[in-house]
Amino acid sequence: MVLGALGAMVSTGCASGQLLVTSLRFDAIDPPSADVGRIDLQEAYWWEDDEGSLWVAARRPYRGWTGRNAGAVELSLRLAAPPRGRARNYTMSRETLRLRGEFGPLDVRFESKRGIAALYRLAGDRYRCRFRALTTRETRQVVGGWGRPTRHLVMGECVAVHDPRRGQKIATATESLGWERKDRPSPAAGDSPDAVDRDSGKRP
Repeated sequence: MVLGALGAMVSTGCASGQLLVTSLRFDAIDPPSADVGRIDLQEAYWWEDDEGSLWVAARRPYRGWTGRNAGAVELSLRLAAPPRGRARNYTMSRETLRLRGEFGPLDVRFESKRGIAALYRLAGDRYRCRFRALTTRETRQVVGGWGRPTRHLVMGECVAVHDPRRGQKIATATESLGWERKDRPSPAAGDSPDAVDRDSGKRP
């Protein structure tokens, strides 16, 4: 798996979340591997735009064994208004998620088709974001265009701090080269004032 292979590189910073990615191809195996690729996210940010949408963006930078920058995995989600209470669920659409993996001449893009996401309010002006999405993935080398789309399941979570400048920079990267969002953000599926944070068993 292309994104799973990036995990062999050296990451920087402290973990703030993770992504799990697996192929949903049923006409071939090895390749693609039957494994689930894991990517530990090192940065995560949230902000609201002028239209009232809440964005979450996360990133894992990579460096080669020489210490030089070797690429990054970058994620952005555009959701509707923030929770009125402690938590809110969102129905994901084609415009919700963009995921980009860059390593040298290889560019990998994921776009959500449908799924579910949730935001939980945390202390310190933070949000915990969790999601599960059916996506399509396309890859591109420096020479040649985008390859045939393949379906992948992408799941993830992160704890995001408020930083519009850094978050918008990541979101812009995920929308580059023709991957811009065009429609409205994902609608809220409902507030969940009694939602439970499954990691701690406590309300966030």
